[in-house]
Amino acid sequence: MAQAVAKITLDPIGYFNGTHKSKSAIPRQGTLSQQQGWIEFTQNFDSKKGLMGLEKMSHVWIIFQFHEAQSPAKAIVRPPRNPDIQVGVWATRSPYRPNSLGLTLGKIEKIEKNKLSLSQIDLLDQTPILDLKPYVTDCDLPQNPKLGWIDEVETWKYFFAKKALKQICWLKTNGLTEIEDVFESQFGTPPLQFKRKRVKAFNEIYILSYRTWRFFFKVNLEKKLSQILEIQSGYTESELQDFKNPYQDKQIHREFNIWNLKK
Repeated sequence: MAQAVAKITLDPIGYFNGTHKSKSAIPRQGTLSQQQGWIEFTQNFDSKKGLMGLEKMSHVWIIFQFHEAQSPAKAIVRPPRNPDIQVGVWATRSPYRPNSLGLTLGKIEKIEKNKLSLSQIDLLDQTPILDLKPYVTDCDLPQNPKLGWIDEVETWKYFFAKKALKQICWLKTNGLTEIEDVFESQFGTPPLQFKRKRVKAFNEIYILSYRTWRFFFKVNLEKKLSQILEIQSGYTESELQDFKNPYQDKQIHREFNIWNLKK
């Protein structure tokens, strides 16, 4: 019988500062993310000395806490890559785990004093960072690994109509920097997950709601391919005129609607 141990307390060594405020904007892996950010270390840890040597490395493992994983941990989960199957939580990277611990690989961009700048990072803004470990090829890249159910998953792909491409470009330029990662998180996995995603059918077109935005798209189930047709505001005209602004985003919606009318 395993010996009982005292409760473990973990203190963050720092916090991640990024652009992604919503869980639904986070792609399933960091290598799929366009987000950049940095780790701001806590004052009770001498991060400048701790970072010595890391400046010559390209990648670092980041151990963090899923601080917004509010649902309870489950032993069996349905992975977003294939919601038709059930696997054990330890065969997935689900954020709903017994200890809410996460592991991701970040690309090191630069180190300035005690500031570690990263890219290709799939963390929420203000994620607590618990530890860092260097990526070591000899240890971290096994030969001929077996991925089990992941090897059997057929990847969903997506592409954009011309109108949607122009809209994405406008939104990125005007402050919605996470928009590309939103599409990866929502359309890089099966988009018609009606229990997980806010999706509605409208004849042969589907509408996916992301926060206060609406994405119109078509799907080819046989090819596992989505075509994003256009983006629309989720606000009505009367709602945009209302002074209440809980998400602090009505101004970009107003400007987006004006720009759309000119096109």
